[in-house]
Amino acid sequence: MNVLLPVVQGSSTALSFANIRNGALAGITAVSRPSSIPAYCHWCPVNATGAWNAFANIAANAETASAYILSAHISTAFGMHVGAAAVSNAAGAVAIAAGPGAAAVGNGAAAWGNAGSATAAAYHAALANPEARLFAVVLGSARHALSASYAPQAGEFKPNEVSLAILAMDHTPVVAPAVGMGTVVSTFRSGHTAAANDLLPYEVAAAATGPLTAAEADLSALVQRMAVAAPPLAGMHLVVDTHHYLTGRSKRNEGVERQVMAEATDAARASWAASTLTIRDLLWHKSIHPLSTTFLISLATDTEVPQRLGRANLGSAAIALPVREGPLQTGDAYLAIFRAVSTVALGHGVTINAAALTVAMASTRAFVRPEAPNSAAINAQAAANLAPADALVVSLQSAIDRVLKPAIANAATGAAFCYGYFKALAKDQNITQASPEGTLLGSFALQNAAKQVPGEAARGGVVFERGNKILEAQAKQGNIIPITLNM
Repeated sequence: MNVLLPVVQGSSTALSFANIRNGALAGITAVSRPSSIPAYCHWCPVNATGAWNAFANIAANAETASAYILSAHISTAFGMHVGAAAVSNAAGAVAIAAGPGAAAVGNGAAAWGNAGSATAAAYHAALANPEARLFAVVLGSARHALSASYAPQAGEFKPNEVSLAILAMDHTPVVAPAVGMGTVVSTFRSGHTAAANDLLPYEVAAAATGPLTAAEADLSALVQRMAVAAPPLAGMHLVVDTHHYLTGRSKRNEGVERQVMAEATDAARASWAASTLTIRDLLWHKSIHPLSTTFLISLATDTEVPQRLGRANLGSAAIALPVREGPLQTGDAYLAIFRAVSTVALGHGVTINAAALTVAMASTRAFVRPEAPNSAAINAQAAANLAPADALVVSLQSAIDRVLKPAIANAATGAAFCYGYFKALAKDQNITQASPEGTLLGSFALQNAAKQVPGEAARGGVVFERGNKILEAQAKQGNIIPITLNM
């Protein structure tokens, strides 16, 4: 009996695999594409002519110029989305009858075909899709804010996620002594013209964007404000999670949302509520994805960026920066719980010594990530100051591995005790996790320490309750057993 399935030549079912276990590294082939974003989400800049720059660089024209550039970014995003959708759908599109909405595309009709053609039908369908409007407003507004706030240069992009510009801004000054700012126009970078009816598909789509509604304009303003915080927060996520943005791990992004949303109009809030997941994906992920990870991490590790975000009134983002690696966050949590209980615990006969962990944290913090400004000189000095000396500690990661992680492991017992003690203290004082003084109750690092050493966490609670009762009763004969912990 033949039990084999029939083989279909050219089928994509059967894949070719390399020997991952012990094959030659050079012989291993990819089985999945690298993490990327769709081509219509690539960074598509807005070019500018010399005449435009001369106009835009005059201070009195700054606000007007910014409004025009924003419009160009939104039109560019619209052209990318509509153009990509129309090209993708044209092969299966059905010809449409001539009539309202089915007329020739107009200027640039040669790019899509005339009325009645399948390609024109695909174009009109893509043009009418409301998703294209939302995409254009959000991505275009975010890219405008990123371009204006960070001015990324050629070397700060992923080369495979950058597209040629569709639009360019130009300005024709008025002839003196006439009054006025002259004529601002958007030209097509291809050199093709509407008059010659030879525009490219994406250019035709960009030219058909149309004016924003009042609600779209309000949403655009909301997105622009939030987008200023997107690059350094993406760098933070890359360090902590190795992803640009994870929905379940985006507390700081949501903090920015809440801060900016407080000033939003009802129309902007309604637009956000109707498409929250889509907007977040475009704002926090797609908009910054073409920027290189090195550039994003450099922003997240730069000590001046939090101050600059603070000046921009985005303290909700600044509070997370400069970024700290996971072990540094754990060490901070351990020392924070020590400080929170040390004074009260001393009165109960408990002495906690956190000197070893404090030194390890200081030694590790002296190093910076390679993306940080002047990292080579800073790390060389940190290595020279290390005590005891360790020739293998030359970078932040090596300091974390050889200095900090062993210190954290040694301090876990003390941290678990302090956490159990603090939980009992919080219960006694009606302190909740939602209150400023109770935030340590929700610390993942401290909860993890309590799970690692549950006996010490339990002992901490018992010691607080016992010591507290003795002190409250002022029982001078109370047998408080001295406890010494090293962290």
